[in-house]
Amino acid sequence: MKYLMPLLAVFLWFGTVQSATVLDFEGLQDQEQILEYYNGGTGSFGSGPGTDYDISFGSNALAIIDADAGGTGNFGGEPSPDTVMYFLEGSAVLNSPAGFNTGFSFSYSAVNTPGSIVVYDGLNATGNVLSNISLPVTPSDGGDPNGAFSPFINVGVPISGTARSIDFGGTVNQIGFDNITFGSATPGVEADMPFLVGDQLTNPGLSSRTTTYFVDNTTGEREQDKFDPNAPTYIVTHGWQNDKDYLDALTWDGFENQDMPVSQENIILAIGDRLFAENASLKANIIAFEWEGAYTGGMSTGSIPVDDELLIVGSRQARNNADSAGVLLGNALSTILGDDYEQDLHFIGHSYGTVVNGLATRYLEDIGFMENYGTVQFTTLDAPTDAPIVLGVNFAPGLDSDWFINNLSNNVDYLDNYYGLNSILTPDVVEAYGEPLDGSGLDQAVDYWHTNVAKKFYPDLILHGDDADTNPIGLDIWPYNHEFDDWITPLLTTYDDRPGDDFSNAGGSQWAVPVSAEYENAIGTAIEVASLPGYDTYTFNGFLLEEASPVSLKFFLETPLEAEWLAFDWMVENGGDGDWITAHFGSDLLWSMVISDFLEGTLLTALIDISDYAGMANGFFLTLNSVGDANASFYAGNFEYLGNNSTAPVPEPSTILLMGLGLVGLAGYGRKRIKQ
Repeated sequence: MKYLMPLLAVFLWFGTVQSATVLDFEGLQDQEQILEYYNGGTGSFGSGPGTDYDISFGSNALAIIDADAGGTGNFGGEPSPDTVMYFLEGSAVLNSPAGFNTGFSFSYSAVNTPGSIVVYDGLNATGNVLSNISLPVTPSDGGDPNGAFSPFINVGVPISGTARSIDFGGTVNQIGFDNITFGSATPGVEADMPFLVGDQLTNPGLSSRTTTYFVDNTTGEREQDKFDPNAPTYIVTHGWQNDKDYLDALTWDGFENQDMPVSQENIILAIGDRLFAENASLKANIIAFEWEGAYTGGMSTGSIPVDDELLIVGSRQARNNADSAGVLLGNALSTILGDDYEQDLHFIGHSYGTVVNGLATRYLEDIGFMENYGTVQFTTLDAPTDAPIVLGVNFAPGLDSDWFINNLSNNVDYLDNYYGLNSILTPDVVEAYGEPLDGSGLDQAVDYWHTNVAKKFYPDLILHGDDADTNPIGLDIWPYNHEFDDWITPLLTTYDDRPGDDFSNAGGSQWAVPVSAEYENAIGTAIEVASLPGYDTYTFNGFLLEEASPVSLKFFLETPLEAEWLAFDWMVENGGDGDWITAHFGSDLLWSMVISDFLEGTLLTALIDISDYAGMANGFFLTLNSVGDANASFYAGNFEYLGNNSTAPVPEPSTILLMGLGLVGLAGYGRKRIKQ
């Protein structure tokens, strides 16, 4: 079965998971009321006594057994065969007089109509509501071998406060529940982990859309879904978005009316109009990349002020999703461009779209395509490397001024950076998050807030060059004059007059030292491996993690005080059906990556900013989060700390190394693989 898990309600919960209590309903009879079975008593038919968890159920809550096991249930794929809970009247209410505050999880199937979960601080579904989520309709795969209500989907529910009852709702005889689990974020799994395994917040397995446009000012041609391999290419990627109500329809002769973020649309239209305004014969491809993981909300809308907690949740989720979107874009470009494309590329990204574009260049380099291209320019529009601290939390984690010099491909020729200002000179600008970037040939300050750097300034620059207004407020004192004569792009001759030096990344200027730590299996069992299929000559020391609802590997890391990055190689063996990988340091999410069959057999490098954790000790968890069937697997290994050469640590001779062979230079890091 190849199904994606539907996107469930999004939550953020940080807490320590306690020893798990699992209600799997095994031992009850078909159509038996559950009643006091989990309170050390019996069900309505006398089954029991069950384990005394101080939990009871209302009279509507029934047990039902899979028809394949002799019962009357029309379901399959239940996580703990063969019994689940359902109801024929009202809803099923669970009561816990002692209360719980650890959050809980469960599995459910609802193939026709949606369901709901409401958590209360009083008994019998009374008192204050602590959590209220909707349960979308789930896929149906035909059972095991029979049963329409299959598979069962995992859900984790965080709570704030002490809960004493849960109302499991939906349409009667249309939803089943199993493995209700307290103290673990994954149904039926006991795990002593300081984060919510499988939390939907960390799932970046969201769709994306890549659209190509072709413009030729010689023939007047403007055509959608056409790509000319003999023309240079622009890649335009948007940033974090509130929701799709903020999309605008791209309207241009020859193109379909296609919704996209307004800033992205304005840039695409400006590129096309500028090319048509030139006297020279010019043609180009324009690729628009829309990534679903950007639509996480949290920003203010109109007269509605921003909610700081929603701001943190939305921004950090979009930041985590950007890593996965970069791999998606890199893969899409490898298909569109092919391995023999030799023209110029110009990446243009706004906000977290700069991260997406940056990791796309890394992906293309890892598979050996970047070296074939002509001039490669990389433009950042208010990359949020100087994001504020909100409620004590950096809402753009793992993104500093040196992110691009460390992450972009070696084959990027030029980096130009335009950023909004927050200073006493611009009192009306309160929402700009950029700054000068390490490795940039041009750092241009503009008096625009974050969105308008892409929505207004950069389109103005494309169309009007030196006449573009960097100071629209009209400040009397404006020290940030133009450092350019025109829009800088490989297609125009102004590119040859660009200021500053060409981009050069940090390869060779960093130290790298292997991680020295013992590992343990947090959930499931990781398999130690010393080679990768398809990369027989590549040195690899690491692990194979195979899906087992889920599987998690733990290291206890004592990060060097000088460490800035944690790097490791990873490769998908089997893409699964919507599964994803997460990396946590303690309870903090560092990295999140969807895995899919299109990544199978491609060796890639993860580079995670750990500068905020330098000198700290905690558990590092690498987790394969499970969805649907147990069919996903991936490799991870060659773990290394990276840092600046000026502060390189001296390794202890007695250190037992888990991975690698001591200090190594970083020049060409991540580009040393050769697939057989």
